[in-house]
Amino acid sequence: MWETYGSEGLMVLAIGAGENEATAATWRATYGLTHPVLADPTGAIYNLFGAGLVPHNSIIDGNVILQYTEIGYDEPGVIATIEHLLLNIDHAPVLDSEDDLNPYPVDCSINSATDVIENDLHWNLDGGATFTEVVLTPVMADAYSTDYTAEIPAQPYGTTVYYYLSAANTGGRAVTDPANAPTGLHSFYVGVDSTPPVIDHQPMDDQVLVTWPATVSATVTDNQGVDTVILEFMINGGLVETVPMTLERNGVYSADLYGSVLLGDMIEYRITAVDVAATPNSSVDPGSGYHIFFMVEPIPVFIFEPDGTPLSGAAIAQELDTLGIDYDMGTTLSDNPSRYSSIFACLGVYNSNHTLTSAEGQELASFLDYGGRLYMEGGDTWAYDSETAVHPYFNIDGLSDGSSDAGPISGAVGTFTEGMLFQYSGNNSYIDRIAPIGGAEAVFLNVTPAYINGVAYDGGTYRTVGASFEFGGLVDATVPSTKGHLLMKILEFFDMDHLVILFEDDFESGDLSGWSTSTP
Repeated sequence: MWETYGSEGLMVLAIGAGENEATAATWRATYGLTHPVLADPTGAIYNLFGAGLVPHNSIIDGNVILQYTEIGYDEPGVIATIEHLLLNIDHAPVLDSEDDLNPYPVDCSINSATDVIENDLHWNLDGGATFTEVVLTPVMADAYSTDYTAEIPAQPYGTTVYYYLSAANTGGRAVTDPANAPTGLHSFYVGVDSTPPVIDHQPMDDQVLVTWPATVSATVTDNQGVDTVILEFMINGGLVETVPMTLERNGVYSADLYGSVLLGDMIEYRITAVDVAATPNSSVDPGSGYHIFFMVEPIPVFIFEPDGTPLSGAAIAQELDTLGIDYDMGTTLSDNPSRYSSIFACLGVYNSNHTLTSAEGQELASFLDYGGRLYMEGGDTWAYDSETAVHPYFNIDGLSDGSSDAGPISGAVGTFTEGMLFQYSGNNSYIDRIAPIGGAEAVFLNVTPAYINGVAYDGGTYRTVGASFEFGGLVDATVPSTKGHLLMKILEFFDMDHLVILFEDDFESGDLSGWSTSTP
């Protein structure tokens, strides 16, 4: 954190990552933020809480106000502003220039809760230890920060200008930008620009019809600045279409493809970027030809198993292998969930279960918004863990945290589980007790004691099945009380009958000799 705030002694609270480096690394990987809480040497955070512990779900927002909520990251409330310590310079470095006639503005924003008593620009032409100092002039202020500007005089072609910014406040804090100045310095070059833009783009995977039109994104940067970014594409080698790409954030440009597509269609595309130089420079990605992807059928199943003691993933995979149904599996969600018709999320049971993160919940909710099918099991996810964006899609009411009493488990009359009865040998601690609401239906019932532990819901455009026990803990008996038969019935409920209808009669009779299949 001191890279931002300019002091190794100021390890202030940036994200609620817990109290050790491993926990912080996990949080950082999940949420994409880069400043975990590892220490609080001045006690600025400690003194806010009676127990002296940094809360796990606390953050400091962009205005350096400590935010806190007891139930998660979605409903923050302001509990304190750490005014006496924080000082920050926000500055976008000056780009190279072909202008040798006009001065070069250096703009920044200084964030300080106490009065700023020093705000200077330091520059030279050799990168050495002697600098010309210019006082920054305030131009605009709000409740949290003040915008400043200063100018470096025009320089002849062939000149490299070096500079840094400094600030200090009445709270005794002092910072520089870059943070390690004057050892490290910003610099820009005055002269003819012959450097083309840099395009950073991850080629598109094959796409499915449900998510068309696909969005193409790329990060484009340039030493002087980007003028235009253009997307060119063809469908099945037809006419070349041209679309301007729009700057979204931090150098990321994007544009949507368009046109009618069918399964098997081939889309070719490339990205062209032009800079603002007097004689413009351009780049193309790829360097020759086009990137290519195809419109394909979705893969039937993705097994998402972040459970610390995995049990169900392998059992589901084994039954899919028997059925000849294609699938992928992993401990993290796919980068492109829409590539799959269904997701089976196996979160586990206490004390090695995975708590669904808000980012994962949002990704699964988006998957359902595109018409996906989702099976999710977890002993704590329905009543004990915090709700995420995906939980309301199940229409499940988490009644209580439950006990260690799962099994035997029976199907429900009038549903796709009718006639099933399983002994249960899976993990069996704090099995959530649940109930269907809003048109959902109970599909699994614990026998003794009696409670609901499985619910299905047909949402019209999407379908879900939620359970508080582990699929892998179900003990096979005779059909229909087998995991293979249950998986077939779940897939049928997911409206994926075309994958299993050829096998159902033989499966129920026990004759597997004639089975063969091909998957999309």
